[in-house]
Amino acid sequence: MDLYRYSRSIVRCCFSYVLFKDTRLGLWCYSKFDATLDFLVERWGWTWLEQPEDAWRKRYPKITKKIDSLESEIQSIKREMRKG
Repeated sequence: MDLYRYSRSIVRCCFSYVLFKDTRLGLWCYSKFDATLDFLVERWGWTWLEQPEDAWRKRYPKITKKIDSLESEIQSIKREMRKG
């Protein structure tokens, strides 16, 4: 249950996200909504409003796979440099 994502999607729909998102008012409203959610998490400990730190991994699996492969290559290069 990812209530954080659902609450953001509701706000986006309410403000006609396609037309409103790139305006100054739209960006301001979105930042205020995000700040309000962060406040609720910090003040009252409503952790169910938090988005997991690894949420981007689920959302972008191809990028995740590429990053993981690059990190493993870096680790193998570091091991080789230590040996010789």
